Amino acid sequence: MGNRILQVLLVLSATIVLLLGIIPKVIGISIRDATFTSLFDLIPVETRGQLRINETQFDNGWFRSTAQINVSYTALDLVDDLTMLVEFDISHGPFIFTKAGLKFGLAHATVQPSFNTAEITSVLTQIPFELPRLSFDLFVAFDQSLTATIEVSPVSYDDSAARVNFAGMSGSLQANPDQSSEILVSVGNLQLKDLNSQFGFNLASLNLQSSSTQISDILASRSARLTIPAINISGPLEVSARDILINSQIQKSAAADALDVYQDLRVASINSDFPFTSFSWTTEIKQFRTDIIRSYYELITDLQGQTNPNSSLAIDQSNFMNQQLGMLIVQNSLILNNSILANAFDGDHSVDLKINWAGLPNLKSATDLNISDVINAMTMILEISLDEQAIMSSQFSELVEAFVQQNFLRMENDRILLSGSLENGALNVNGEDIPIDQFF
Repeated sequence: MGNRILQVLLVLSATIVLLLGIIPKVIGISIRDATFTSLFDLIPVETRGQLRINETQFDNGWFRSTAQINVSYTALDLVDDLTMLVEFDISHGPFIFTKAGLKFGLAHATVQPSFNTAEITSVLTQIPFELPRLSFDLFVAFDQSLTATIEVSPVSYDDSAARVNFAGMSGSLQANPDQSSEILVSVGNLQLKDLNSQFGFNLASLNLQSSSTQISDILASRSARLTIPAINISGPLEVSARDILINSQIQKSAAADALDVYQDLRVASINSDFPFTSFSWTTEIKQFRTDIIRSYYELITDLQGQTNPNSSLAIDQSNFMNQQLGMLIVQNSLILNNSILANAFDGDHSVDLKINWAGLPNLKSATDLNISDVINAMTMILEISLDEQAIMSSQFSELVEAFVQQNFLRMENDRILLSGSLENGALNVNGEDIPIDQFF
């Protein structure tokens, strides 16, 4: 009985060893799809027409594969396409040894990109110091999720004309099987100094977090958060800003085939020759039509497909497409909200502007556009509130007094106020109706 159990264990052990030896080869056979197809699927459909990806070499081994691909991007402002040679050194799973340790998955690739474009090569060769080392890795898990990581090494350069210190950068992209994704980027301290002009720039650090429900769809819901602890500019213009925060979000609108866009910029502390000591700006764009965005990318793709994008035919097509985009914006409804808060002259101030554009769906041509129709299709509300003591002690005091006398501004409870609205073709400022015809 004991011998039989031993035989079974030996057979199982041999089978496992055999499978572990065969699996890397099986993975290697499908490695092309597991790696390159996953990468291509991450590119939004609207931008794929601007890229050309050609495989130039693929050598498939038992435990390892190598590949080369050429990537070309057609840019409107450059004579030649931007081209890059990307080399892959791919390790097959299931057991993968990386710099971070042992991993289990389908494949791991070390990626080495290099530019083949003369314009970029010329610029890079003029940089007076050695470029930082770039490390780029890809990891494909068993569930087809993909993780891309990038690291840029620190750089230090010092001579009689300039000084550069860069603490490096790291980033990662996590793309899940359902194409949801998360991007993380961390940039270290960057110091630049021109010793001739004494111009200096100091970025303390930068961190970016971004997520998307579907990375390959530019119209999918997504959000991003950018933080900068401090920025300092020295020289003829002295500016320092601290605790900079930018939040942005794109999500499906309640209106069909439309998006809502939100962005918030905040600077907690500003020190400069300008009177502002803090600033925030919140913007909301609602009911922005998705076909406008798709039409924009179609325009770019069509122009890039031209043999000579600067030819008269291409220019005519560009003008026509711009007119079409403009017509789409004018024909469809749109809501735009802006809110600005600032501290200036030692006082707190605010500006709120709300615009509701009903659209002109029956407009067929830009030549038929009538200013009366535009005014009647727009509802606008403007509210301005300024700290009276701060403004009246500034160089703008005489100007404010003149506007108060003309009833464009009013003073209440230590505030300088303006309330304006445009609704149903009627203009009202501080409760007083103003004939709008005098402006046209």
